[in-house]
Parts: sequence; C-alpha cells; structure tokens
Amino acid sequence: MKKYYFKITAILSVFILQIPTLVLAADEESKKIDETTFEDLPAFLEHIKGYLLAFTGALAILFIIIGGVQYITAGGNEDTAKKAKLTITYAVMGLAFIIMVQVILSLLNSSLFEIFGTGTHDV
Repeated sequence: MKKYYFKITAILSVFILQIPTLVLAADEESKKIDETTFEDLPAFLEHIKGYLLAFTGALAILFIIIGGVQYITAGGNEDTAKKAKLTITYAVMGLAFIIMVQVILSLLNSSLFEIFGTGTHDV
C-alpha cells in the first residue's frame, strides 16, 4: 500500500506544481477566443488542431514522467524496470509522432496556401 501511496503522491505533486505555470501561461491572445469567428472551415480546423496537438503532447510528456517514476521506484525488480522502459520508449515514440504530424500538417497547409491562395498561412 505504501508503494502505491508514494506513486499517487508523486504524480499528484507534479500536477499541483504545474497549476501556477498553466494559469500564468495564459496570454492576451488566448483570452480573445470569443472575438474569433469560425465562419471559415480552415480557421476552425487550425484552432482544433492546436488544442489536439497540445493535449496529446502533454499526454506523452505525462507518460514519460510516469515511466520515469516507475523506473525509479522499481527497486531492483527487473520486470517493473522493463515495463517502465517500455512506457518511456512508447511515450517518446508518441511524442516523435506528434511532432511529425505537426510538421506534415504545416507543410500541407503552406503548400495548399501557395497553390490555392486561401487558408491560414500562420501555423
């Protein structure tokens, strides 16, 4: 029970320590969402894409942290250490995939902008 209590406390501590950073990270541009009109589909999709990429990136980083905590608390148990290494490996692969998706979407968006002359050029 103490082992699980330590893991839960460590994970919750990370989240609680990040709350002030998240609150202070809000700038004036993010507060102006009510002024944004989504009359055109590309602007709406860009907005949704930004939120989805941020969420999945944060999730990948969370799993890297969880894998690190599992590895540290493995206590010499090879099976637990192996599972922790796999968690970290898969999380890093997911993060690389997220970055590749962002790059591909940026290239496609700029290419479509040059071809058709429409869309949002800022990514």
